[in-house]
Amino acid sequence: MSSASVPRPASVVTVTPAPSLDLTYHVDTLRPGEIHRAGATSIEFAGKGVNVTADLTLGGVNSRAVVPLPQDDMRLAEQDPRIVASACTGALRRNVTIIEQAGQTTKVNQSATPLSEREWAGLIDQALAEVRVLEAEWLVISGRIPEVHGGVDDYLPALRTRLRPDTSIAVDTSGEIVIPWWRSGVVDCIKPNVSELAEARGRDLHTLGDVVDAARHVQESGIRIVAVSLGADGFLVVTEEETAWAVSEPIQVVNTIGAGDASLAGLLHALVSGLGIGDAAVRAAEWGALNATQPTSQLTALSPAVPVELREIIRSQPVVAD
Repeated sequence: MSSASVPRPASVVTVTPAPSLDLTYHVDTLRPGEIHRAGATSIEFAGKGVNVTADLTLGGVNSRAVVPLPQDDMRLAEQDPRIVASACTGALRRNVTIIEQAGQTTKVNQSATPLSEREWAGLIDQALAEVRVLEAEWLVISGRIPEVHGGVDDYLPALRTRLRPDTSIAVDTSGEIVIPWWRSGVVDCIKPNVSELAEARGRDLHTLGDVVDAARHVQESGIRIVAVSLGADGFLVVTEEETAWAVSEPIQVVNTIGAGDASLAGLLHALVSGLGIGDAAVRAAEWGALNATQPTSQLTALSPAVPVELREIIRSQPVVAD
């Protein structure tokens, strides 16, 4: 068989501008103001794009997570071939997660370390290099965008001109950067939760119909796929042609951190596998629910599968903002 006839493996490159070391404590019940003893602890290198890459790799997709790292933490990239580091001078942030036995999660995130204009450019240059090497179908910019000298509000159109034409751009972030990036006209997919979508729309979203309408509204900027995490109410995917709502069976929640990242990974996994929007919504809901049953922010296994079904859109269905 010639090398030209060998199908190229699906690939995705993620960018996490504010990665972290996540320290997790498991306690019986969190009581503010008191001393607690953790029954178990764990530490992992994480961040939204890092989590997406880890989940995609578990699912067989070739993925690289591009992150800024100071020299003292470069070993993290050396220890994991999925991590590609770009040099920066700021400290790697440390986050703390406290998980109660009943499934309640408390998260304390350190503020993102600012990046200089040169460090931001180096981060994006490294990501574009990985996209070219892997011939990636998707470039995913995920997580909080740190303060960058000179600003990055108008950055995405310039990024699009440097990106290979058949690579799509997905954005999963929050904060003030959302509006200019969503309106840039070059983003192909966004993955907000209900609160983030409501903030961008400028109004509260109380029902599934409200969410669908808000998704349709933001698509006017040229966004092809609006994928919304609905928490316990499942996962919604809206395109110009169709709308799919997938809901998992009830689960025993262990840790909600990383569930949204797993959902995005599931969505992308389905899309690069050539599946349709309905199947992509199902996989997103399945991976998100599965992640919530596991103790870490990254999927550790893709089984046992969580049963998921597609449901007819019920516009009056109440939704809860995350």
